[in-house]
Amino acid sequence: TSTRRRGGAAVRRGGAIMRPTPIPPHLRKGVACSILLAFVMACNHFNRDAPGVIEEQLRLDPKLDVTPERYSTMTALYFLPSSVVPLLLGLLSAVPESKGGVPSVVVFVGVCVTSALGNFVAALGAERGSFPTLLAGRGIAGAVYEAVDMTPLGFIPQLLPGRWGTVSGFINGALRLGSVAAFGLLPFAYVGFGGDGGDGARSVFWVCAGVGALMVPLATMVNRIATGRANALLRLPTEASSGTEGDPTQRRDPGTISAADGAMTTAASATPPDGLGAAGAALHALRSVPSKFWVYAGGSACMYGAVVPFWLYGAGFLQREHGYSIDRAGTLMLIPELALCALSVPIGVAVDRFRLTFARCQRWYACGALTIAASHLGLGLGGDPRLFVLSLGTAYACCNQLTWASFPGVCPKDLMSLGGGVVACCINLACAIVPACIGAIRSGSGDGEELGMFVLLCACGSAAAGVGAALSAGMFDEDEFKYVDMKEEEEETMGVRSEWEEA
Repeated sequence: TSTRRRGGAAVRRGGAIMRPTPIPPHLRKGVACSILLAFVMACNHFNRDAPGVIEEQLRLDPKLDVTPERYSTMTALYFLPSSVVPLLLGLLSAVPESKGGVPSVVVFVGVCVTSALGNFVAALGAERGSFPTLLAGRGIAGAVYEAVDMTPLGFIPQLLPGRWGTVSGFINGALRLGSVAAFGLLPFAYVGFGGDGGDGARSVFWVCAGVGALMVPLATMVNRIATGRANALLRLPTEASSGTEGDPTQRRDPGTISAADGAMTTAASATPPDGLGAAGAALHALRSVPSKFWVYAGGSACMYGAVVPFWLYGAGFLQREHGYSIDRAGTLMLIPELALCALSVPIGVAVDRFRLTFARCQRWYACGALTIAASHLGLGLGGDPRLFVLSLGTAYACCNQLTWASFPGVCPKDLMSLGGGVVACCINLACAIVPACIGAIRSGSGDGEELGMFVLLCACGSAAAGVGAALSAGMFDEDEFKYVDMKEEEEETMGVRSEWEEA
């Protein structure tokens, strides 16, 4: 028999009373921060993809006069600053606080505030019909776009020990809802607020400004939870109740990693020698990054360089070459993002469940990157856009999740904030160079010739596949650095797994 008591916590099945298992105390911070981070990053990606939705329509605004060359400039300027800024912020987080460093959880709030400011400036530029102001606003928001995604790597893995594959899958899947919302909702905002020749373009950027403003309070809450100032909300012991408040001898070193309570980390993997200043400590942390990690970052840059520019040019390509309306093009461009939402979590869970090593993750990553290259070639040769956009999105979802699920297997545990900055710089350097090259190709050959653009994207995907194959074969392994083995990490946290699965 089976009975259920509505309005109560107990459920009786077969004579046994089943009660919902609460989230273990040592995981509550991580769960709460992961949910909030997913919302923040969804807002971030919504604003990133917004101009791509109305690329063709921006040309029709007589005040802004966004030509293909101007659009390429705006796109490159959005990504170019993130080829430097995340690295600088990662170094700032890697330096101990005693030498002038700032914890990554504090940096995270700062970059969210900066992003909100940039989107507001861009909306002002669109409202006034000033392309330079619009360009400046997009540049400010783009300078920290990747930092918003990468800075949490400095603290979120420590808050959820042993479950990074699952957690990264959840965040990756959830944040893509921002891109889905951009391609699905912004066309209606454009048409509803005036459309062509009206206030459609300006309304899109004001929507982005409102979404950017929402990021600030969410990031502030992440800071409060991660630093323990919201322990009462999560029913966790406060510093005052534990008797350590105000006692310097009981305060934890901010550079210490504790899997039990998810303490923040700001120290490099090897403690910098005494006598070094802030610059010396930052350089010491940078030198601590193994060479294999740089190869991994380069391969990630090639993969993102093969896909992200298509999000910016794909809707316009479908309208020009296949006669799609803005609504239909936006709907088709939803497919890759929906694939990311649907596949990120299962892939992340599989990495944890089957204890996939870094080499195995890279082997599957190489297969996905090769599929990306083949999809671009099919689009360039005039193939069915529905088929190849679907294959492109599915392969990208696999590569994206495997990239971040395997991140702890190649980056030292307490250099993750710096490592995230390095990867972000490489990715955004590629995402700035590739659109600039596409702009030059289209400017020289005309809008009707798209094959050159897809050949370039295909080459990037092929390069990523080559790097993945090389890493899976162990070509860049080093004896002097003991890479984190995700299988060993899983065994060390075996006791956490049962509690996590029950939660």
